Amino acid sequence: MNNSRVCCECGKRKPIDGYYRHPNGRAGHASVCKVCKRTYQRAAYALKAPIERVKARVRYQTDAEYRRRRMESAARYSHTPQGRESRRLTNRAYRAYRRAIGAPPFPSARPESIAARRARCEQQRVQEASAS
Repeated sequence: MNNSRVCCECGKRKPIDGYYRHPNGRAGHASVCKVCKRTYQRAAYALKAPIERVKARVRYQTDAEYRRRRMESAARYSHTPQGRESRRLTNRAYRAYRRAIGAPPFPSARPESIAARRARCEQQRVQEASAS
């Protein structure tokens, strides 16, 4: 049995492992290699994603029954071990991102209180006024 084939998209000969399995394809594999297939899928997603987001937003805003089912499902999932783990990982990634950009881990975690900041600004104003 031949262990390589030519991709119909790029024309390169690649080993059979470089093709996805496909029940209707020759030797049970697709005619387009994995690299070309991924490239095509990413391009198609990039074109369709904005449209699909708008469709989803409109459906969520207009279909009350759909919105209710989504909220119930989300509430059920958040109490499962997978939901808690997902939330934990999301929070960890968010905190890492905030640290990477030099911001406090949480928007409300300010290094100084509003009153302390006002007092500091007032001191600076008094010093500037006395210097002039």
